[in-house]
Amino acid sequence: MLAQSLGRELSGKGVHVVHVIANGGITDEEGEDTERGKKMAADAVGRTYAGLIAQEKTLWTSELDMRPAQEKW
Repeated sequence: MLAQSLGRELSGKGVHVVHVIANGGITDEEGEDTERGKKMAADAVGRTYAGLIAQEKTLWTSELDMRPAQEKW
């Protein structure tokens, strides 16, 4: 709710507010866990954040939930 409120208040000033959840392990080591999608690769997380920053002002993400590809629900 805080991110949504801030987004509504600040978007008119060109400020992009996004609530990001990293729900899982993040590692910067290449290995079986990242290859099989059991953990999130730090590089992939960084590229995802960079994508948020590069979004055009006509469309902004307000929430993003990142999870390992093989997460067990």
